[in-house]
Amino acid sequence: MSAPVVQKKEEGIEFDKAVIWNVLKKAQNEGQKYSRKDLRNDCTYIDHDGRWERAFSELVKEGKIVETDEKKKTGRFSSEKVLRAVEPSMKEDIEKVRGGASLHDEG
Repeated sequence: MSAPVVQKKEEGIEFDKAVIWNVLKKAQNEGQKYSRKDLRNDCTYIDHDGRWERAFSELVKEGKIVETDEKKKTGRFSSEKVLRAVEPSMKEDIEKVRGGASLHDEG
């Protein structure tokens, strides 16, 4: 047996972010409403050593996941905000409407 391959931290978090975003996007495409708790429960295999939390936080900062004001009933008395996966093309369109500078602008 060969030794396990150790990923660099940057590669690891990119993988974790892809897993989280794809799980949410798939659920969204199937018409499911996911709260933060639902998403975390479906990503338990990366939920250790703070990996899930770091990757989720980066996705929110990057605008790839947003919390909507729409409520999702989670129990008898409580509710949680619904998460939405934002497509990269949607983010670019939002930046164009806002008149934001592109990363590819010369200057």
